[in-house]
Amino acid sequence: MTQRSTWTMAPVDTHSLLGISCPSAHLCVAVDSAGGIVGTADPTGGSAAWHLSSVDSPNRLTAISCASESLCVAVDDAGNAFASSAPLGGPATWSASNVDSSQSASRALNAVSCVPAGLCVAVDNAGYVLVGAFSLQRDGGDGEGRPQRISSNDFTIRRTTVRCNGRIALSLQAPGPGAFAASATATLLPRAEAGHKSPKHHSAACNARHRGSGAATRKDHRPNFAYGAGSAAAGSAGAVRLTIAPRPAALRALGRSGQLRVLIAITFTPDGGSPETKHKAAAISVVAAHQR
Repeated sequence: MTQRSTWTMAPVDTHSLLGISCPSAHLCVAVDSAGGIVGTADPTGGSAAWHLSSVDSPNRLTAISCASESLCVAVDDAGNAFASSAPLGGPATWSASNVDSSQSASRALNAVSCVPAGLCVAVDNAGYVLVGAFSLQRDGGDGEGRPQRISSNDFTIRRTTVRCNGRIALSLQAPGPGAFAASATATLLPRAEAGHKSPKHHSAACNARHRGSGAATRKDHRPNFAYGAGSAAAGSAGAVRLTIAPRPAALRALGRSGQLRVLIAITFTPDGGSPETKHKAAAISVVAAHQR
């Protein structure tokens, strides 16, 4: 069944309009190719009812989604997201965040979609999906709310590599700016359980580091002991490398046992958000590096 419709036309901008969102019959907001946002409280009121604000010049605003009259989010071709709880209030009511950039350059965000609960999902030109959460924070005195972005803490452990010198190299994916901290706890395996044999083709440098010297300390014989720790900062969303350096006592234990089981606790704390901790297990051997 075909639905009949009636369309009227009105000029509201001198630049190309690339996206529009209408959460109700009393609010429509569009974005243009020159970083402008044009909106109205009366979509049928003709040209005079639409008002233009320059928010992101000279960047190109590519899409907008208004989950409600109190939350609109626009995105641009430089990896920026703009949020407002009063989209018709002019440039000062829009807050900007760079949410999508690699170590070398910013990526272009192509589309965004938001729901009233404050969840927004955007996509970019490099095949990434970005998830943002917003809460409405009241300003003092004016009764207006401003959407405050809740930083995501959902990071990814992409790869774990154990080097021949006992260092653990972690390849991580950060959802945004923040700080990583990692600590490793080791379980000592008896030589018989580890099945250790002196390697024939292992480098002398690695053997020397792992075997250590002198008698084992009491710490070496504890079932669980601290292996090492490390930290790294994420300036933006993207790949981050973190290295855990082993403690001397851990290397002595490894030299005597031949193999350790290690549990790594990795915590990411986003800027302005709450921390999230994930765990990864690894095996560390005198013979060679292992990847998990």
